[in-house]
Formats: sequence, structure tokens, C-alpha cells
Amino acid sequence: MGDTALRHCAVLAGEIRKLNLSVEVGTDRKLKRMLELANKLEARFTLILGDNEIVSQAYSLKNMATGEQETLSRAALLDRLKK
Repeated sequence: MGDTALRHCAVLAGEIRKLNLSVEVGTDRKLKRMLELANKLEARFTLILGDNEIVSQAYSLKNMATGEQETLSRAALLDRLKK
């Protein structure tokens, strides 16, 4: 994750926290390691975000219980997390 993506994550994390949800921002470059940490933390969802997602404005949200993953716009992501 580059510096631009990290700043983007921090802003997005702030928006998600305004929904009264807990957010952890991981900076490890290995996706597998970050997903393992999310499992240990018993996260319901993980948001996969990198430079490509920022450019396309499409975010991958993974349901950790089912393994299902969906790609959402920023507005759709925030709406989805409100539920």
C-alpha cells in the first residue's frame, strides 16, 4: 500500500467510524497476513483497498463469515456498512 492509499484509508476509516463502527487500518503489504489478523480480531468485514481501488473508486468488501466479496462504490460501501 502506497502513501496515497494509506492517506485515503485514514479518511475512509474516519467516515466509517462516524457510523459508530470499529475500524483497524493495517499497513502490512501482505494481504494474507492482514486477513489472518482480521480473523484473529473476529472482524465481520474486511475492506481491501490499494492504489488500484483508489483509481477505480471501487472498494472490495469481504464478509469474513461467508467469504463472499463484493465490489462497491464509496457511497454504496457506507450504505452497506450502515446495515
